[in-house]
Amino acid sequence: MPMIIGLLVIVGPDVWIYWKIRKRIGNTYLRYVYWLPALFFVLFFCGMRLFSHDVPDYRLMSHITWILWLFALIYLPKLFYALFDIIGWILNGFSRKISLWLSRVGAGVAVVLAILLLYGALVGRTRVHVKQVEIAYDGLPRQLDGFKIVQLSDMHVGNWGDYTRTMRRAARLAQECQADMIVFTGDFVNNFSDEITPEVVDIFSSIETPRCGKYAILGNHDYGDYFRWENQQAKAGNLERTKEGIRRCGFDLLLNESRMVAVGDTSLLLVGVENVGKPPFRQYGDLSSALAGADTTQFTVLLSHDASHWRQEVLDHPFIALTLSGHTHAAQCGISWGGLHWSPSSRLYDEWDGLYREGRQALYVNRGIGYVGVPMRIGMEPEVTCITLRSR
Repeated sequence: MPMIIGLLVIVGPDVWIYWKIRKRIGNTYLRYVYWLPALFFVLFFCGMRLFSHDVPDYRLMSHITWILWLFALIYLPKLFYALFDIIGWILNGFSRKISLWLSRVGAGVAVVLAILLLYGALVGRTRVHVKQVEIAYDGLPRQLDGFKIVQLSDMHVGNWGDYTRTMRRAARLAQECQADMIVFTGDFVNNFSDEITPEVVDIFSSIETPRCGKYAILGNHDYGDYFRWENQQAKAGNLERTKEGIRRCGFDLLLNESRMVAVGDTSLLLVGVENVGKPPFRQYGDLSSALAGADTTQFTVLLSHDASHWRQEVLDHPFIALTLSGHTHAAQCGISWGGLHWSPSSRLYDEWDGLYREGRQALYVNRGIGYVGVPMRIGMEPEVTCITLRSR
């Protein structure tokens, strides 16, 4: 069905626009040229449908994301223009003025969309910033009042290809926050362990380990589930190399485990689970195993990649005071202005961006730094989150 919809998005607007301008194209060769983009993208999507799970080169995949962006840049404006113009054509017999107005509105919408897509790829994608968040708790131990946790998430390092400037900026911003603890909440790679190049290791190992450590968990992409491996041994080997690469970046990788972190004369319980979330994502996490033998009377922070785990299971454990997640990317597009906060992610997830609270429990969903699918961010720019715990 997505394949059929994609082909209709390509062919439909082109047929309509060609029907409108065909008399103005006198040269036969120019008529052929008009259809070249459509032919290219039809062949491209057919090839992606057949072979996308067999491409082992992450650099090639990073180039493919730009082809997807080019498709969006060409065909989304065309689609919206065609929709408005078709409605105007239908209403032409009723009112020629309304018909002309709709056609012009469609052209305006197409221009605005093209500008947004250009902005999202050239500016928004790399505009990583620090988001300061304070979370207050009743009865928070005195030593934890003012405790800072820097959260990084969803780097997808392979999708950046050889462009590392944004990752370096994110690492520098994380360092400048002067946190007590740094955590990474999954999707370090997109599929392959060799995405963690020596340069990537250098970038993230350059973040000095704060007094309470650097910790990481795995996300759904880190398991290599989106590639057709020759056998399970090859997939397992890739996963082990990914884990080792994350550790070389200076992170203590929590695999359904917990750590008791000393903070002055008190302690903080840090728990990390492997990926748990909604289908079709595979389930690897085991919260019960992660909590086995842990002192749950301490202030507890959970790292869980998929925010849907919070409602699925975490809220049933009221001693887990704070859950840190990523995964959604806030759909890489949306509006966050004043009281308006919306993204397509809101249609899929109850909690998709920012801070959520129920009783004493809190969840923070980080937008991530990297991207999947299309290399752009519109309105939901990449973030490094600096969370400060407060007593109230």
